[in-house]
Order: sequence, then structure tokens, then C-alpha cells
Amino acid sequence: MKHILVKFVSTIFFLSLVFIFVPDVALEQGWIESAPSFSIEIVSTLTFLTLALYYYLQKVQRSNPEKFIQSYMLSITVKMVVGCTLILILIFMDRVGAIANALLFILSYFSLTAIEIFFLLKGRTRL
Repeated sequence: MKHILVKFVSTIFFLSLVFIFVPDVALEQGWIESAPSFSIEIVSTLTFLTLALYYYLQKVQRSNPEKFIQSYMLSITVKMVVGCTLILILIFMDRVGAIANALLFILSYFSLTAIEIFFLLKGRTRL
């Protein structure tokens, strides 16, 4: 179980670094016109949320498997509410960079959630 947790955390951190640094590299190379202005805030918030919720779901999966689906649905709701609140605040703070920030948010949200689902299913089959 610890082996899966280590793989999950390292995968999440690697992907988070990619989401933080790739837009800056793309901007320097001239591939994009503007980079997200709040990339560190967006990615770190979603990373922290994903890690915390994954840890919580792992505990539920081990101790009370019949409540796993309800807990997972709650975790998705929490992540969506916190994420939507964050992106709305950032859009109002930087209207010029709103599209870049929203795009980074959407890409990182779905990528981190997909990794979370993958590792939850991988851990569930080993129980």
C-alpha cells in the first residue's frame, strides 16, 4: 500500500511541476502569447487538494469500503467547489490573463483527477 502511495505522490508532484514550468518554456519559445499569471497558485491548490482527498479516500477504502462511493462523490464536490471558487477569484483579479489561467486550471484539474482515479482503481483491485 505504501508503494502505491509513493508512486501516486511522485506522479502528482511531477505532473504539477510540468504544469508550472511548461507554460513558461512555451512562452520563451514563442509557442504561446501569454502564460498563466497564477500558475503556481492554481497548480499548488489543486495538487494539495488532490493529495489530501486521495489520502482520505484511501483511509475510507480500507476502513469502510461500503462508504467509498459516497466519500468519492463528496471529494469530487469539494474539489469542484474549491476549484471553482479559486478560478473565479483569479479571473476577477486578472481579467486579461483569464483565458490562460482558466485553461491551466481545466487541464490540471482533469489531469490530476484522472491520475487520482487511476490510482484509486489500482489500489481497489489489490484489496
